[in-house]
Amino acid sequence: MKMLTLKVILFLGITLFGILAITFPLKAFASEIEMEMIADDTYYQDKIQYSGEWTSRGEAIRSYDVSDQGWVAIAFTKNKIGIFDENMNFISELSFETSGVYGVLWYGESILIMDNTPHRAIECDIYGEIIRVFDVKGPDTYWFDIVEKRMRKWEGWRYYCMNKRMNSDSVHSTYYIALERKSKDGKKEILYKSDRKLDAGESGILIAGGCYLFVILAFVSSILYAWKAPTKTKEKQN
Repeated sequence: MKMLTLKVILFLGITLFGILAITFPLKAFASEIEMEMIADDTYYQDKIQYSGEWTSRGEAIRSYDVSDQGWVAIAFTKNKIGIFDENMNFISELSFETSGVYGVLWYGESILIMDNTPHRAIECDIYGEIIRVFDVKGPDTYWFDIVEKRMRKWEGWRYYCMNKRMNSDSVHSTYYIALERKSKDGKKEILYKSDRKLDAGESGILIAGGCYLFVILAFVSSILYAWKAPTKTKEKQN
């Protein structure tokens, strides 16, 4: 009986290991965005503007991507996207209208402006001319796993969008203050640095601290008011 139980446990363990070994490698292939082209793309026609000047210089980074040629596209705060060559020379800037979360991806030699609120992807060239508009169908984790992916690779380089004290690639933030890359031999280059003094984590700490301080002051004020109220009542009675 014990031998039979041991064989059953061993069989289940081998089966589970086989399932995991098959499933986990497939996650890399399942992470590609599923899109369906829509016929009416007129909504975005007047919402994307081209500029030959880098007006978003100094802004924080929302997301970024690196093309097959090593060109870099950065989604900055304030609805701006900057296009740069492999040496981070400025090429063009696009501004666009959206009320939600946004990002950018390369799509061959075109870019995809990712609009998360209606789950749309607007394909355009680096000068803002719209080519096609897509509905994003999946996968469910496409925004976290693909659009907001912090580490990209190109020809032996690893690119990272960074905040202070951010060591894990799996940690995401609402924005980042630097973009850097590292070579295989450990060479490190800072490609872009924001003018912001505080990163998203530090800003969050300050906001949370302010909220806690407000709650504490309100609590102390209510205690003082409750303590003084009976004293005033007695004074009036006397």
